[in-house]
Amino acid sequence: MKHIDFENIESKFEKTLSTEKYKEFFIKFYEADEIFVVANGGLWAVGNHASDDCNRLFAKAGINKFIHSLDSQCLLTSVANDYGYNNAFIKWLELHKKRLGKGKD
Repeated sequence: MKHIDFENIESKFEKTLSTEKYKEFFIKFYEADEIFVVANGGLWAVGNHASDDCNRLFAKAGINKFIHSLDSQCLLTSVANDYGYNNAFIKWLELHKKRLGKGKD
């Protein structure tokens, strides 16, 4: 396993926050009313937990923003069975578009 260097972690964090990519991400996150978290494996659990925490904190702070995560194993396996695992997350996003009235069908 590759060694993780935690030396000067604060400066590394500050350097990341000053990048153009992070600034662009922050602006898009700030402007979005809805955010969709797509992850796989252990990161799926992390993304789901993060979206739950954000939704709880946003509601408490009066922020009108909602973060969606695919938290239904039943839906994921059903969609994967119908369309193939490679298309499962795409189909999940399409289902949300239709539910939100943003889909073409």
